[in-house]
Amino acid sequence: MNKPVLCILAFLSAATLLGHTALYATEGAHENDGHEFHRNEAGLFIGATNPYDEDAGGETSFTIGFDYERRITSVAGVMGLVDFCLGDGSRSSLIAAAFAWRPVEGLRLGVGPGAEVDEEAEKAGDTEHALHFVIVARALYEFHVGRFTLAPTLGVDFLGETKTNFIYGLSLGYGF
Repeated sequence: MNKPVLCILAFLSAATLLGHTALYATEGAHENDGHEFHRNEAGLFIGATNPYDEDAGGETSFTIGFDYERRITSVAGVMGLVDFCLGDGSRSSLIAAAFAWRPVEGLRLGVGPGAEVDEEAEKAGDTEHALHFVIVARALYEFHVGRFTLAPTLGVDFLGETKTNFIYGLSLGYGF
């Protein structure tokens, strides 16, 4: 089994073991911690993507993204995200669905499958390299101001078996 798959399986195993207790022990706890609990949150991400492979030369690219989370409980939810990476000479789009888990107040962890489209390969007619299966992993720490959240964000995208992207930036969310 390759390294990204093992990392994701380890994360999901830990989330299952620790999360079962947290789902029931902290249910309703977030409503009384100084900010209103919102079942829905939409967000805007602005940051950068840095590929971790020798072929890309470590070129950092501007990244903008959008995400939506529907919280099932106070500590668990599902989310969808779309990222657009706008680099010099290369552009890509990513769409993913993820399981979101909040093990402690303010911290949101997400992991899930998705797809990335390499627009340059697509334009060149290289269909073999235009679409990639991706596993996304995200970590955010949210600072709440009324219905708004400001969250420093870190992420890793595992594309196929050989390519890894590091994502970092700031998210602005709105709860409703």
